[in-house]
Amino acid sequence: MQTTALNTHTIDFQHAVAFVLAREGGYVCHVDDPGGETNFGISKRAYPREDIINPAKQRADLLHRLKH
Repeated sequence: MQTTALNTHTIDFQHAVAFVLAREGGYVCHVDDPGGETNFGISKRAYPREDIINPAKQRADLLHRLKH
């Protein structure tokens, strides 16, 4: 369910989220990455309670929209 606040993003923002999700999909845990585990542009460091290994793409989309 979307709230009014989630619908206030510009079309440019929506395109940016789609761009990130299309290119950042895939679990990565690189030793030199300060975010640590990352998937769909969502890092374990920023979201320690999220399932980073098996996230739903829709959940990643929601997190991007809530944070930005």
